Amino acid sequence: MPIKSRLLLLLILAFAIHSCQAQKFSESTDTKTFEEKLRTTPDKVILDVRTPKEYASGHISGAINIDYEDTSFKSKMAKLDKQKIYFIYCEGGGRSKLALTIMKQQGFTRIVELDDGIDDWKHHHFPVTKS
Repeated sequence: MPIKSRLLLLLILAFAIHSCQAQKFSESTDTKTFEEKLRTTPDKVILDVRTPKEYASGHISGAINIDYEDTSFKSKMAKLDKQKIYFIYCEGGGRSKLALTIMKQQGFTRIVELDDGIDDWKHHHFPVTKS
């Protein structure tokens, strides 16, 4: 194979690898960055990993409640679409960090975790809903 062809093939391969990696991320982030990404990201899933009672007291609009403390938490998470982008949070950031670890172990690659939880979200006066 001529040198030019090899270089072109190598360049195409490098671009393809970079493109795939650019779509994979999992991160813990501060509240303002979380809110901005949440607001500007289409086709996302918001996960509240608190207890149902905590969820009912106020949650981010559109959030789905999957209780981290529930014994079926891992199996419920395993049923979710791994191709979607997930925004996860809890009360103060502890359970959502544990959930992030489980999600990574299960093959999720596009996750944004709210570092200081909904407590900090409320502190910044971002909206919550009870419906």
